[in-house]
Amino acid sequence: MEELGLSYTELSKINSGIIMVSISPFGQTGPFADYKATDMTVTALGLLMNQCGEPDRPPVRVGFPQSYVNAGADAAMAAMIAHRYRKLTGEGQHIDVSAMEGVMWAGSEVLPEFFVANINSCRVGMAFKRPNGLYTPVIWKCKDGYISFLLIAGTPGLKANKGLLELLKQEDIAPDYLINKVWEDWDWESTTQDEIESVVKPFAEYFKRHTKEEIFNETAKRGISCYPVTDAADIMAEPQLKARNFWIDVDHDELNTKIPYPGPFAVFSKTPIQQYRRAALIGEHNRDIYENELGFDADTIADLQASKVI
Repeated sequence: MEELGLSYTELSKINSGIIMVSISPFGQTGPFADYKATDMTVTALGLLMNQCGEPDRPPVRVGFPQSYVNAGADAAMAAMIAHRYRKLTGEGQHIDVSAMEGVMWAGSEVLPEFFVANINSCRVGMAFKRPNGLYTPVIWKCKDGYISFLLIAGTPGLKANKGLLELLKQEDIAPDYLINKVWEDWDWESTTQDEIESVVKPFAEYFKRHTKEEIFNETAKRGISCYPVTDAADIMAEPQLKARNFWIDVDHDELNTKIPYPGPFAVFSKTPIQQYRRAALIGEHNRDIYENELGFDADTIADLQASKVI
């Protein structure tokens, strides 16, 4: 923008109330300011990649690019703050958003552990590593895929642990040591990894016997935070999304069919977002723009096409 003469410094001379948001991989200052970067580069440098994957294998990127999604959300929030400031003072400002700095918040638990306890945490795969070095599963295998459940000791996990124990009892797979366990006294400071495994094993057995939907329905009845790890087929059939009319069938006349599209990111009570047509095909609206909007005649358009400008 600066090379085009459209920097914030120049624009603010014309309009002091202008708000300009710049999103870049590393921000507008510092030794990396002029570097270009893909999402993979940003997540690697921004800590997130180091937290993804199995502990005995190299780090992996998150399946869908995250850094610029986070940066976009940061930019939108920052623009609203700047807008509020402008309403109070009449002054605009330049907002400098770094995708690297934004994505670091996705791994924000790691930094306090390093600052406070000098623990340089690394990826732990489908588990959760506690500050005292104990591992507890987060992703569990079930009959038709995986579910997410965080095993918690003590009072915070009391309801979930006792609820799961009742489900085990119903199927006569609850071992005596779990039935007799004083869950109120179970805490992370005094437990061992072996004791955790003694709880994990029967819970895992129950999950393997049931589908994602069965587990979700039974645990939800008991107020247990236990959720399916959904795939594309699951999400298309998700009753929550159907109830909110999230999916929108969009005409694709070039294919002679309708294709379901994800709906708007939020539901607005006054100004609902409407998605009424597919994205344009390459060159589909060229004539509308060049003739109707820009006023080019047929000869001019033909010259541009011959020159491969359009």
